[in-house]
Formats: sequence, structure tokens, C-alpha cells
Amino acid sequence: MPRALDRETSAIAEAAIASRGVILRLGVEAVEFIGDPVRGVRLADGTELTADLVLAATGVKPHAGYLTSSPIATDWGVAVDDHLRTTLPNIVAAGDVAETRDLMTGERYVHAIFQNAVTQAPIAAANLLGADLVYAGAEAMNSLKHLGVPIVAIGSTDDPDEILRYQTDDALRSIYLRDGRIVGAQLAGDISGVGTYRSLMHRRVDVRKFGRRLVEPRFGPANTVFDALPRRVALA
Repeated sequence: MPRALDRETSAIAEAAIASRGVILRLGVEAVEFIGDPVRGVRLADGTELTADLVLAATGVKPHAGYLTSSPIATDWGVAVDDHLRTTLPNIVAAGDVAETRDLMTGERYVHAIFQNAVTQAPIAAANLLGADLVYAGAEAMNSLKHLGVPIVAIGSTDDPDEILRYQTDDALRSIYLRDGRIVGAQLAGDISGVGTYRSLMHRRVDVRKFGRRLVEPRFGPANTVFDALPRRVALA
């Protein structure tokens, strides 16, 4: 999962999978099914693997091919602007088909997760009715809970100027920072506090004042509560 997990978090996922008896073949593609009915796959290096059951899980791809000959621009998904409007007037796109701007990187990509669809839908509907609402951008987020170890990844790991890590025998926290602000976080084993990291990331809070405490397991809402209080407070 190179777009979702960094190498360190991937290693934890790999170890969890291997501990369950799964053999991973990394760095080589499956290029062909073998047999009819299917009895295995052929890999790009010529290796043939036979199986009682073959499951293809190759990710999400928007069904936008039928728009190729239309005025609506498509790439990986349906291209939209910051108002979720397509290149055809009065047509909007939202959800898993919409190729939107990434909230943290500005890169255009299809982040096909439920939360993005829920956020986009009312904005697209309002703009169809004459509003001019701006969509802030799609969020990159992945949650894995079926490996024997919970893993959550949010934001981006691209071009950080600082990475904070805290590791124990059964957990790893990695916080990616740029200009003192969180741009991404990956937690494995102990995922407590991910909501706090996500909130700080979205609000673009300068977290340099927290130092190493930011990545420690007990970091959470109690550490940031004073950020939300009014600045004009009279103490008796």
C-alpha cells in the first residue's frame, strides 16, 4: 500500500499478515488468470501460483469511461473545480467518481472514502441550486483493522521537513510536519489520539510548542484544550 502507508508502518502490517501464515509476493504483478474455471494466476516473472480460490483486490477505479466522448473532462475520475463543477455547465460530480483537490497537498486525486462523499454531496447540491460554495479539498485517510493490529493513516507523507516517531514493541506513531504543522500521521497498534491529530491537521495549528509530547501515547484533547478557549480571560 505505497500510497497509504510509509515503510515503517508497512513493515508492521507485513509482520502482522505474515504471522497469520500469509505469504506475500511483493514487487511483482499478477498478469493473467490460469484456467477456466480459474485455478490460479501467472505472475510477471513467469511464476504460476495455483489456488482453490482467487480473489482480485486491486483498489478503486471510478466508472467514468462512458464519459470519454462527452464534453465532461475525465482523467482518473471526473475532473471538478473547487466548487465540484465539471467542465460541462450545470453538471457537478461528488463521491467516489470525483477527482478533487487533496486537502493537504493540493494534488488532484480520487479519494474514494465515505467521509469525503458525505462532505461533498451537500456542497454539490447547493451549487446546483445557485450557491457558490467552495470545497476545501478531499481527505486522504485509511483504516485497517483486520490484520490483527489496528492501523490508521491520515493526511500526506510527501515532503515533510520533520518526522516525529514514537515506537514500542507493539505500537508505532509517526507524525509528519511541515512548517510546524501536521500534514500527516500514521498510527499502528495504539491508534488513540488520531482524532486529535486530525483536528490539529485540519485547523493547521502550529504544534511546535508541544515538542516531543506531540507523538507520545498520552497526547490527546487534554493537551490542546486551552487552544479552544477565548484569549480574553480575566483571572481572579
